[in-house]
Amino acid sequence: MTEQKLRQAAIELFIEHGYEGTSIAKIVQKVGIRKSSFYAHFKSKGDLFLAVYKDAVEKESERISEIEKQLAEKDPVMQLQEIYKNLSDPQKGGKETHFLHRMLFYPPVEFKREMKVIFGEIEGHASQIIRKKIAQTAKDADAAENLLAVFYAIIDGLAIESHLYTEEEYVKRQQAVWTVFRSNLT
Repeated sequence: MTEQKLRQAAIELFIEHGYEGTSIAKIVQKVGIRKSSFYAHFKSKGDLFLAVYKDAVEKESERISEIEKQLAEKDPVMQLQEIYKNLSDPQKGGKETHFLHRMLFYPPVEFKREMKVIFGEIEGHASQIIRKKIAQTAKDADAAENLLAVFYAIIDGLAIESHLYTEEEYVKRQQAVWTVFRSNLT
């Protein structure tokens, strides 16, 4: 129970203050425990950070799997569009998505390597799902890998834009981008 509270407090503080601006003292204060209790669950702030990061990446991957299951009977373009909507809507992912946006764009320098490994291991499953949907729907089968790269570049770009524009302008951009991407599918 305490470990989960530490994870929740940490993710909120990492979102608000970044990794560098979040101390163990702030985390334990938010949870209402002593610093010594923190060390019963985690070796360091870095250890907690990597645990929270892994949880967030896993949750994103699970979201994609869940969409695929829910829409299994729908056509692949519709499935891909739902995945797109979910990944490009910052509100749908909750705290974990906000945390990932901040940490992926501004990662703590000392954890860049570990973050890439964790992301690569977990993101591979999500990429398989998206790759399959693109391969089933791409006008040009040889372009499927390029379309996967474009898909992720779009999601990453929209993640930044979600913080720069009003919701109305963002939705227009999100829809326009899908229309252009969709034109490469059958």
